[in-house]
Amino acid sequence: MSPAYAPLLHPLDSIDNLRDLGGRPAADGRPVKKGLLFRSAELSHASREDLDFLERAGIAVVVDLRDADEREARPDRLPAGAEYHHLPVLPLRWAREDVPDSPMLPQLWRSDVHRFFVVFYRILASSEETADMYASFIRLLLLRRPVRPTLWHCTQGKDRAGIASILVHTALGVSWEGCLEDYFLTNRMMRPRLEEQLAACRTKEEEKYFCQRELVQEDCIEAWLTRLTQKWGGLPQYLHDGLKLGDAELEQLRDLYLE
Repeated sequence: MSPAYAPLLHPLDSIDNLRDLGGRPAADGRPVKKGLLFRSAELSHASREDLDFLERAGIAVVVDLRDADEREARPDRLPAGAEYHHLPVLPLRWAREDVPDSPMLPQLWRSDVHRFFVVFYRILASSEETADMYASFIRLLLLRRPVRPTLWHCTQGKDRAGIASILVHTALGVSWEGCLEDYFLTNRMMRPRLEEQLAACRTKEEEKYFCQRELVQEDCIEAWLTRLTQKWGGLPQYLHDGLKLGDAELEQLRDLYLE
């Protein structure tokens, strides 16, 4: 990690994996503005104290990337006055995507969680419905003047939210290395919760399961990028053709969110 950049991590008791994307070098060496772009895990168990933290941070927009059943089972607790937007990025017809093993996704969660995530990432890279949801998310960042602090999340804040962060970073001109640095910060943020789970494990297989479930894996993001390249021609082309972001929109994003 560049010695000139220190990640803005906010470890809270009831909201996992919370951080501010601000400060990271982006287009033309300009850093991302602090206090505007946040990512986290779900807010369903947010304590009053941690909601107070989000309110002091000025969070005005919350984007929920989870499925409808996840949202209904564990509805978000929102900071006072925040807008809520539900943009489920896993396609409803995920089993029909042209991805090996996609029909087996629920079974893989029970039998091979690592394989589950590899397939999951390939589906997210392939789906036009997913691209539409991520496009709607990016356009929310362009919607208001002046811009307001926005927080996006999925369940653990690591996969769907991690890809959302890669797309935001790429649109702002952050290098792929910088995108990966932020992506893998999840493993640092999730380590305390993982250690609690590992302490209760009785077998090596259980330990392996929790590590694969709670941490992001290099071959998953590689599978996403490989499938993205096969389907769309690469990450820049995905922004252009999948998310329908033209030069004007990219320039607007950089004007709004870069120093």
